[in-house]
Amino acid sequence: GGEPEIAPGIDRRAVFAKWLTTPDNPMFARSLANRYWSYFFHRGIIDPVDDLRTTNPPINPELLDALTRDFVEHRFDARH
Repeated sequence: GGEPEIAPGIDRRAVFAKWLTTPDNPMFARSLANRYWSYFFHRGIIDPVDDLRTTNPPINPELLDALTRDFVEHRFDARH
């Protein structure tokens, strides 16, 4: 996408955080769902956890997609 318009006096970090956590950015939710899975099961659905490139596919893409959707639907609530 393009560069966002940031009004004077607005914290750039807040603008970045809003962009990062928008439901239109699937990579944020996908990477966190994978990371949380690795905390509980000591291995990510994509392993290594930080290697989210397209040439390193998940071992269970349907599970990761479902976890990602649920995470977004619950507004990134980690406790859910």
